[in-house]
Amino acid sequence: MNFCGKCGIRLTEGDSFCRVCGTKVSDYETDNNKESSGKTESSAYNNVNNNNNNSYYNQNIGMGYNNYSNTNTANEKSTYNMTLFDGFVRCMKHYADFNGRARRKELWGFVLFLWLFYMCGSIIGAIIDGIIDVPFFTAIISISSLGFIVPGIAVAVRRLHDIGKSGYWYFISLIPFVGGIVMLVFFLTDGTNGPNMYGLSPKSKVSGIW
Repeated sequence: MNFCGKCGIRLTEGDSFCRVCGTKVSDYETDNNKESSGKTESSAYNNVNNNNNNSYYNQNIGMGYNNYSNTNTANEKSTYNMTLFDGFVRCMKHYADFNGRARRKELWGFVLFLWLFYMCGSIIGAIIDGIIDVPFFTAIISISSLGFIVPGIAVAVRRLHDIGKSGYWYFISLIPFVGGIVMLVFFLTDGTNGPNMYGLSPKSKVSGIW
């Protein structure tokens, strides 16, 4: 039975990265005697979640909201059980954050609720404008929609990071027709399993803190 040489968590056969601290297994010697010393997997988890000074929180893995040094995960909300609406809220909280990773549910939650809010606002605005006979609210809704451009691009870049691609791939969307198809494929592709150069996986129970 092997254990991570950095955080002490028990590893399963074939693991290339520690699923808790993200350390590459080959970078540290695994300790086969940790189990007999009484350090169980449960105590290792407690150590990671409750000790703010643990080296796990001080790793410089990724940037942006995935770089959560000195954060107590017990008091934070994880993206592990994220809903579509959570995805929309998270995009707005990280309005212009182009760092880190975003799972598919975050991107599509943003798209879904942005569309719903815009449609509902447009219908209500059209009704009010029809009553007062002035296209005032419709104009406000159209102008306010411009405020969602930045978080939309930001979450698209983080989604590209999640599949291990540079954010510069976003510019391929400027190519008519073909660019849109390529980006749709990227947005539907599952993220990298485990850490990549942009941070820990947002699907991990201990990563993707809000």
